[in-house]
Amino acid sequence: MNAKQLKRNLRRIVGPHAFLDDPASLAVYSYDASLQAARPDFVLLPQTTQQVADTVSLLYKERIPYVARGAGTNLSGGSIAAKGGAVIALTRMKRILSIEPRNFCACLEPGLTNLELQETLRKHGFFFAPDPASQKVSTIGGNVAENSGGPHCLKYGVTTNHILGLKIVTPTGEIIQLGGKALDTPGPHLLGLFIGSEGTLGIATQITCRILPIPEATRTMLAVYDSTDDAGHTVSDIIAEGILPATLEMMDNLVIRAVEASLHAGYPTDAAAVLIIELDGALEGLDDAAIEIETICKRNRVREVRTARDVQERERLWAGRRGAFGAVARLFPNYSVSDGTVPRTKLPDVLRSVSGIAQKYDLKIGNVFHAGDGNLHPLIFFDSRDLNQVERVHHAGREILEACVEAGGTISGEHGVGAEKIHAMPLVFDPAAIELMRKIKAALDPANLCNPHKILPDSREKPDRMGDPPVAGSAAATSASTRHHTTDRMGDPAGRPYGNSIIEHDAPNLTVTAEAGLSLGKLQQKLSEAGQFLPLDAPPDSTLGDIVASALPGPRRHIYGAVRDLVLGLSFVSADGQIIKAGGKTVKNVAGYDFGKLLIGSWGSLGAITEITFRILPTPKASGGFIASFPNTDNALDAAANIVRSKLNPAVLTLLNARAASRLMEGRPPTPLSSFFKARNHATLLFLGAEGFPSAVKKQLIHMEQICTENSAQLSDRVIGEDYRSLLADVTSLCYHPGFPFSTSEKGPASFPPSENAPASIPPLENAPPGFPPLEKGGKGGPVKQTSEKASSYNPSAAIMSVQISVPCAEIARTVDLMGALETKCGVSAHVIAHICGGAVYSHFSLHTESSLPEIAARIHENLIADLPDANITTIGLRLDAIADAPPVYGNRAPASWLCAIKKCFDPAGLISRSLHAGE
Repeated sequence: MNAKQLKRNLRRIVGPHAFLDDPASLAVYSYDASLQAARPDFVLLPQTTQQVADTVSLLYKERIPYVARGAGTNLSGGSIAAKGGAVIALTRMKRILSIEPRNFCACLEPGLTNLELQETLRKHGFFFAPDPASQKVSTIGGNVAENSGGPHCLKYGVTTNHILGLKIVTPTGEIIQLGGKALDTPGPHLLGLFIGSEGTLGIATQITCRILPIPEATRTMLAVYDSTDDAGHTVSDIIAEGILPATLEMMDNLVIRAVEASLHAGYPTDAAAVLIIELDGALEGLDDAAIEIETICKRNRVREVRTARDVQERERLWAGRRGAFGAVARLFPNYSVSDGTVPRTKLPDVLRSVSGIAQKYDLKIGNVFHAGDGNLHPLIFFDSRDLNQVERVHHAGREILEACVEAGGTISGEHGVGAEKIHAMPLVFDPAAIELMRKIKAALDPANLCNPHKILPDSREKPDRMGDPPVAGSAAATSASTRHHTTDRMGDPAGRPYGNSIIEHDAPNLTVTAEAGLSLGKLQQKLSEAGQFLPLDAPPDSTLGDIVASALPGPRRHIYGAVRDLVLGLSFVSADGQIIKAGGKTVKNVAGYDFGKLLIGSWGSLGAITEITFRILPTPKASGGFIASFPNTDNALDAAANIVRSKLNPAVLTLLNARAASRLMEGRPPTPLSSFFKARNHATLLFLGAEGFPSAVKKQLIHMEQICTENSAQLSDRVIGEDYRSLLADVTSLCYHPGFPFSTSEKGPASFPPSENAPASIPPLENAPPGFPPLEKGGKGGPVKQTSEKASSYNPSAAIMSVQISVPCAEIARTVDLMGALETKCGVSAHVIAHICGGAVYSHFSLHTESSLPEIAARIHENLIADLPDANITTIGLRLDAIADAPPVYGNRAPASWLCAIKKCFDPAGLISRSLHAGE
């Protein structure tokens, strides 16, 4: 097809007014907010997903490169057409398709700006947590492509923590769906790979994002310093004290003066630095936290601390921070922005290094950045007409990134690699890791047409320094044979090989790195000595590797995040015996593809996890809960719905049906709750908990008790502190099947037999997939006799299947009801535990009739799929070898084509295990 025919066909797809190839239009789309520029051959402005798919299909057929683009605010050259071809501008796709408060989500198109979404959500009492400074013009599609952060990501996390689902046009023109409206999707986390891939793996055309209720109260503080060192130390001290503000922003004197000259935000122009500190949440406890922060500031020689008296003053303070980049642009012809991230305790050292680099190259550098998560944004000022100065800027920018890496950080926290930082990739990646990313790119974009020449170096460039990359580097690979381990025991690919030690506990930076064989209980015990904890809920003897490989949600998932939100980095043994590191120890890290996310929830099908770095948190200053007993399930669900609507944000809101409730106290030593349970056998229970400042916890418990009482509940006495945590652990343990591979015992689960030709370090599966551990050998499908008299108590030997179901929050009640209906339909007893706020339901099915096990198991599967079409379902326990070929992950899942392609990147010979999904 010649150029004229190609353009004619593209005009037919998008319409004559949505195809641009005149010189003026091409000039507009030839640059972004970086120093890069490249003119495309034409620009298309589609308005529907189908138009995008048809456009990409034609470009793929004709081998024309293309790049998707939003508002062009990219700071790393990621949204320019590096080698010509097409720009697909998504700015006309900006509809909000739905806002669903009951599901805590919104569905929208990628061209909508961040601020437009925020303003619409505000009318409903909600907000979208990522809030980049460019939110007035930056689009949600761009936020997804770059994994954007913003000031509030310190408390709430970056974009990847708030995207539930994406409709994607693949590089070959197919339309696929990743995720949906539920908080969790089982299997390798392809969403996590796609988010932050800078538009190189496809084009997102619909986005389902998680939305949160606007906090009840806010306190915004300005702390003024005469020393940047003192300001930097304050940042670390606040976090170390156990306080996690919503934001912790910093500006130095040069930026302060520029902001005041332009925006009059109220910053003192003679200050060396200012911190903007914001707290939000329940009104109770907020003032106590503000007083503690002021005390910490005074300890670090603060000149002044003032709190915004009203909304107008708060907005002025934030206007200065959000307008900082624009303000400095009025004083200097050009500026270049660096985007390194370092552990927060290293901020003073790195700021001194930046100052030294400025002096070395005779340049002015201003600093405005997200201090709370160590994400630096040095602004290097220059005049692009001075070529010598431009060269010095490039040298200075590279040295700043090197300083960040030397401090244990990474080369990009939120702006991406794009075209500008490709040269810096070898600072944090070994060739083997880059090669793995090349394989992923080639597998999903075989023609290399989707935003080519971004992120990955064209040449196999090596690091300037020999040896292992820093801990925070995004990936590294070394031979497994040269690696020292604390034990000789080899485990199964779910994540239990290679030792059980804590490698590093960096308490001031709230991170811990441990070997995969360490139990959660032992790690928590060690962290508690420092007043910290890992907010993952699993049985205490579960290994960290098992928890990460399965990624099952716990009772507090909705408030602290899923496993994937808490894992900052991990190491794993690949199919060819190499140890590869993904991620690092900084909270924000968007260098390269986040391929470590694929190991989370992979059930060992991609590699054997050996080490994990987690984000940890200060232990809440107070915690407590209670049990509410209801006459029936409907009353319990009504109470739970009222609590969710009240925006109390409980730490725990878990329902146990009568069968599960009867098990809760089995085997427990006598406690104040024992008599309460004994008197209320066969009742539906809610376990409710609150965590935070003492006054806030007290308020939440009082209000939740009142709501439960209004719905005919009888209440237990409150449990606090260690008793509360013990009860939480017991409720969590009920979720797991007795045969589930969560144990530190030497003997691995029966579902992981090694095959004869497998390398010793990777014991693969022979037949049964991970997630289907048979409880007993010999259960080949014959009838199991169990009388109905035994049905009221849980008998592990009678359990035939355990499932975990993730659904949109509004579907919890229907899902719980369905579990009850399955008892009648399938002749089973269902022990149901439902984490209401997290949309997670666990159900253990056991027999109370004489029947064929395969027949019953098949009937349960069929009913779940038919009645829960939008659910994500994981089989976490199955008794039968006879039906072990059934997929352990099914329902609303990622497309088999992508899962198969990813599997081949990690395990081309199929040595590790079979795949997790049917059809692969």
